[in-house]
Parts: sequence; structure tokens; C-alpha cells
Amino acid sequence: RHSGHADEGHPRPQSGQEQRAAPAGVQAQQQQEDAQGHDPGSHRRPQPQRVAGLILVNTGAKLKVAPGVLDGLLAEPETVLDLMATWCYGPDAPPTLRQLGTQAMRETDPAVTRGDFLACDRFDVRERLAEISTPTLVIGSTDDKMTPPKYAQFLADHIPGAELQTIERAGHMVMLEQPESVATAVRQFMDRLVSQSSPGGGQST
Repeated sequence: RHSGHADEGHPRPQSGQEQRAAPAGVQAQQQQEDAQGHDPGSHRRPQPQRVAGLILVNTGAKLKVAPGVLDGLLAEPETVLDLMATWCYGPDAPPTLRQLGTQAMRETDPAVTRGDFLACDRFDVRERLAEISTPTLVIGSTDDKMTPPKYAQFLADHIPGAELQTIERAGHMVMLEQPESVATAVRQFMDRLVSQSSPGGGQST
């Protein structure tokens, strides 16, 4: 398995170079929002008083990047970007999706990608996870080479009351590979939040 995250005290990927690519989304509902984020997108800081729930997708509490990735983006950016693009996806991802990923990687300025990796390299909130009191859904993928399943497990183990949903045979770009599975997990989580926040929610009759 390949990963650019060389952890310290957090589950450690074994070796190599990897990508940090990440869309992030926020869905607002009335005066509260469910903050959703994929990888670095999950590091945003929504206003606590407005957050009804957190959804963390293929990310981690610490994202130390292997020096080979940072150095390679300066010395051989095309080679490193092509490798990272191939590591984005799980075994069932269609070839066209992989091709589009590679194209998107090449179209992005390597300096921008490296800046993203540098930000990830400095990110470490392992000691603060216990402070999270918002209902949290953690989504991980069995074939994620970028933020392996142990990262999601770490989050679920250390965020009080967090739920863990693992999607089989999906890679880092799980929301593109298996959008229906991700949408179902998100919808069910949000339905539970609505049910719990309604009068008498969570109480048996």
C-alpha cells in the first residue's frame, strides 16, 4: 500500500508517495448545518453554534506527508502526480474515472498541490478529538491508499459517540466511485439527527 502520510503515534501507512486531493461540502438546513468534508476539506472550521453534525470522509487526525512526495513535486512533478492519481481509486473504479483524475492532477499547478500537501503535513489534531461534542459520522474506504481505514477507525475511536461507516472496495475518491453508498450513509445519518432533534426524538413509545 502507498501513502504520503508518515505518522507519529497515529496509525502509520507503510511507505511511498500519495495525493492529497479534496473537495469539501457544506449543507445548510434552516439555521443549522451539517459540516461535511473529504480529506483536507474536513479541516474547515464551521461555527460551532450552527453545526448539527459532522461528516468526515476519508481523512485523519494527523496527515504527515512523506518527504518523498514534497521533494518529488519539486524535482519530478509529472511522475509524482501520475503516481498519486493512480492511488486515488479503488479496484472497481472505471478506467475513465482514473483518466479524468490523472488529467485533473496534471492540470493543477504542482506548486498548488505541494502547498496543499504542506498544509496537510502540519495538520495534527489528535489531542483535540475528545473536545468534539457534535454528532459525527466517519466514512472510510477499505481500499483507500491515501488515508487508510485505520485513519477512520482512529477518528471513530477518539471522537465521543462517533459512528463509523466503511465502504467496501472503494478508494480515496469514494464519493466519485460509489456516490450512492456515500449518499445513503449521509442521508441515514442526517435522518437520525432530525429524528433526535425533534420533540420526543430518540425516545421509544
